[in-house]
Amino acid sequence: MKIETNNLLVPDYMNLDFFKGVLEEGLYIINGKFTRIVFEMGSGAGDNYCSSIYRVKMVFKRTDDAPEEELSVIIKCIPITEATQFLENVGVYVVEKSMYQDIIPRMEILLSNSNFGAKMYYAQRQPIYTLAFEDLKVKGFTTAVRQDLLDEEHSRMIMTKLGQFHATSMVLAQRDPSVLNRYKAGMLSAANVKGSGTFKKMFGSQLKYLGTLAQSWPGFEKIGGKLLQYYEEFNDNLVASAGRRPTDITVLNHGDLWVNNFMFKYGQQSQRPLDSLLVDFQLCFYGSPGCDINFFLNSSVKLEILQKFRESFVETYYNAFKTTLEDCNYDKIPTLADIKNQVKSRERVGLFALFAFLPMVMLDKEASEESSIEGLANEETALKVFKEMFKNEKLLSLLKYGLKRFDDMGVIDDGYVEQ
Repeated sequence: MKIETNNLLVPDYMNLDFFKGVLEEGLYIINGKFTRIVFEMGSGAGDNYCSSIYRVKMVFKRTDDAPEEELSVIIKCIPITEATQFLENVGVYVVEKSMYQDIIPRMEILLSNSNFGAKMYYAQRQPIYTLAFEDLKVKGFTTAVRQDLLDEEHSRMIMTKLGQFHATSMVLAQRDPSVLNRYKAGMLSAANVKGSGTFKKMFGSQLKYLGTLAQSWPGFEKIGGKLLQYYEEFNDNLVASAGRRPTDITVLNHGDLWVNNFMFKYGQQSQRPLDSLLVDFQLCFYGSPGCDINFFLNSSVKLEILQKFRESFVETYYNAFKTTLEDCNYDKIPTLADIKNQVKSRERVGLFALFAFLPMVMLDKEASEESSIEGLANEETALKVFKEMFKNEKLLSLLKYGLKRFDDMGVIDDGYVEQ
């Protein structure tokens, strides 16, 4: 039987032995017989910056005389190159594998009739970090259009899911404190930010471009200068923004909470979401809930919705957070005021999401072809992408709103100390 690659560049190791591993470890089917294996791309340009995603249809029989069955799987490959070495520094493969195999199942047990993510069928470390998951599209889940950002209903659903996720992680940490030390290095950890030059080359260059651009906007000249000053201590500023502090309420952060890392399920005749799930758990870390909340609010929500409902979204989060902790009989539940203080203390994580992620989220598909990590680490390619990126008027409106808000709060001032 020939594997059908449909002219995709498929790694040699994704052969019959690989897919036998998926059947054996994911479905406990030994000696299954394949009749077809068909590849297609699982994501578009700009939808995944650190990995290659394939959707694979496997047609097989459990035994020679059994009927054919079909299973669709999503395969995620995380190649570590010079440009993506920072991913290795935080152990993305080990983190994501353990999240799916161990942590998420233990957290889901604490919930009633709800899940956080897909089932993982198989994982292998060599020759490339690779994980195989159930295809959530088969269950009716789909991603939103990232460039459109989320409306009120979708945003509230994510804030509810996030409140449940954080709450169950607190219960888990209370019962098994060892998890606190297993998940320490998130996206803005010293290991990630300072572990290679790529992080500053990618995201720092984007900040520098934005700072220079903002100096040309009437009324934003000083803000642009402050962004350029922030760039001068780029690595230290980022690491300080998300690191653990003694005053933290400590929860398991998803760590990469932007539009394409949510999937929604809809009714047959409606565009109203019925359920949501999270994907990509490779950058999870225990820290303040303010990190995830600020990252989400500054990377994923429509401008008019953010202006109207920002505070209300935090309350939606808290209601789910508090209810879940009560259901788990958790002692000393933080108050809404406590959570709001956590959000306030991590505004600089939101600043990072605003200048580093939001512009890429809103980049159109054609321009996204060159917005890979390798592309953005190349100065000439990055400049070309930035020029296209910052033409978007909707993006500029969001940036101006966000930067003005951060400036009013003193968040981008030199010497700013987060509370």
